Amino acid sequence: MIAVRGAASLATGLVSVVVVGCGTMNLARTLGRGNSEIVASVGGPLIGVGPAFFPTPQVRVGGRHGVTDDIDVMGHIALDAMGSAFLALDAGAVGQMTRTRGGLAMSLSGRLHLVVDLDDLAPPSLFPEIGLHLEHPIDTWGSFFFGVGGLAQFDAPRDRPFLFLSPYVGLEVFLDPQTDAAGAPVERTGFALQVGWINPWESDTTLLRYVPDGAGALTLLVAVRHRVGGIDR
Repeated sequence: MIAVRGAASLATGLVSVVVVGCGTMNLARTLGRGNSEIVASVGGPLIGVGPAFFPTPQVRVGGRHGVTDDIDVMGHIALDAMGSAFLALDAGAVGQMTRTRGGLAMSLSGRLHLVVDLDDLAPPSLFPEIGLHLEHPIDTWGSFFFGVGGLAQFDAPRDRPFLFLSPYVGLEVFLDPQTDAAGAPVERTGFALQVGWINPWESDTTLLRYVPDGAGALTLLVAVRHRVGGIDR
């Protein structure tokens, strides 16, 4: 989350929440009962400074656990937000819509985001989010994933959007998995790059210059995740 407060936080805070919401990499394939993963990501909206631009350094960690073969629960927290006296976290679930081993997978996710200004006695802000996620493996070394997330802001300030939509696309590359005594894969680490675009039609100006000018905000995220179990799903 961007380290600004006061009026600036109104302009940037919700964009940061959306990025936190859509930052979880590759949710299209559920983990399976009893399997788990942890994930860490860095990045955010692209900010223009003169002729250059760079992603905001949002840092987020979390995890997922399979409660059934087709339903996962998950939760995440934005670590950088704490440096600005914000608490930003989320909890939710992922449901498998379709899955083919070695082929296309698709899921639907739902989350509730909680944002608390630790320097203010105001009630916490809540933001519901839903997402549609698709993924297809690339041989055994990686996967191509894409989807869209939508986050609602029920108490939006005047002239600010009620809904933030963020289509995204990404590529994940896997390290060689750890195997058991029988040679079956049991643990695997993946590195991912994801590009998104928050509200491409949005042309309102803010205190920060997002990229591209007058067309929402592009986002860039890199992530690492480690999965235990469910590698061959």
